[in-house]
Amino acid sequence: MSIIVICPTGCDPLLPAVEFDHCNPDVDFGEISKIYLTGVGNGLTNWASATEWGTRLDNDNVGESWIRTLTVKGDQPPAESTEHELSDCRTLWGDKKFTINFDIDETNIVNHDFMRQLECGGIFTIWYAGGKYMYGGTAGIEASITLNNNITRGCTELNLLSGTVKWTDKFHPEKIDNPLI
Repeated sequence: MSIIVICPTGCDPLLPAVEFDHCNPDVDFGEISKIYLTGVGNGLTNWASATEWGTRLDNDNVGESWIRTLTVKGDQPPAESTEHELSDCRTLWGDKKFTINFDIDETNIVNHDFMRQLECGGIFTIWYAGGKYMYGGTAGIEASITLNNNITRGCTELNLLSGTVKWTDKFHPEKIDNPLI
């Protein structure tokens, strides 16, 4: 489980532990495969609990407290941040802008209508899974989501619902072993 980040108050940086294993490296493969979303303020009590997830995951029932599961092909490029040059040759970095790019390849009418409803806008609480990890913390991440119909060229090409999830924060989201796999 991720640590709670505490920034130092002076100029001396805090150096947390690191871990490398030359003979048995712990690596992770895979794209973002799931995005979970719910209404703002409907976080979890214990996001590491598969049981709690099981009571909240539902793709059909109406209501803000249910958590929808989107099956996607996605990626998260490095976050963007603006560098500010201050007096005395100091540097300050602004908050990071995070983006998840994703495609939904099941373009049925239900998913198409989901896309259309997202066009109303709004902020959602999200978590996401990629490889063996889940990201987002107990409260989740407050983010905006866009989704667009992408009708491709070619007789054998998949049509897609292509989207982005965007948010801004000082820190990368918390990360845990995915309790749902």
